[in-house]
This record gives sequence, structure tokens and C-alpha cells, in this order.
Amino acid sequence: WRFERDFSPAASDPDSYVARGGEMLVAKMGEEVVGCIAFIRKRNTALLCRFYVRREDRHAGIGGRLIRRIFADMRSSGVSVVFLGTETDNLHDLASILSRFKFRRIQRAPVHFCGEECSLYFLLSLVEHA
Repeated sequence: WRFERDFSPAASDPDSYVARGGEMLVAKMGEEVVGCIAFIRKRNTALLCRFYVRREDRHAGIGGRLIRRIFADMRSSGVSVVFLGTETDNLHDLASILSRFKFRRIQRAPVHFCGEECSLYFLLSLVEHA
């Protein structure tokens, strides 16, 4: 549940996110998958996961469009707080998204979503970001 450096969207099961109160969005160029994003929801809190844009398509606005769309879906499902976990080696790739959408660094995600631990955690209030 982190920003994915070399993740294959085709290998992920969208139904697993729906079963946990969330969803998965897939970005395509023609028939080719170029990115994805998902979230898992617990009450009014969501964990942003499986955020990936194919390396050669980064900086083309795909990541921003995926995030804006999933934030709209989160809001409509009652989510007001979003968490993101990542590793330090992914921070460079993720920095512009974190800045643009005003994520704040926190010590750790206070809500337990799954067993994976991350090096860095970020929080975003969808109420303040609206």
C-alpha cells in the first residue's frame, strides 16, 4: 500500500478493493494500461494504495487525473481523511503529487489497514482540500 515504482496494474485484483469498501481505477491509453490507483475505506478514513503510473508516461498528468478522480469517489462514499504510505526510495517520484495535493507528513497511519509497514506516512484532509 505504497506508491508503486514497478507495479503491474494487470496483476492486481480490483474486486479485492471493493470487498474492503474501496475501489480501483485503471488508466489506459488505447488498450494499454498505463496507470492505476486504489483505496481501501474504513468508516470516514481511506488508505490510498496501488498508485502507479508507467515510468514513460509520468509527467503527462495521468497521476493527477487519477488522484482527482479517486478523491471525488472517496468524498461521495463519505471519506474525509486519506492516508498514504511509501518508502524513501519512492519519495522522489511522489514528491510533486504530495506537494500539489497538500499531503502532510505524519509519524504513522493511526488506522491499521493491512500488515505492511512503510517508512513514511502522509495525511490529507479531503474536507480542507475540497
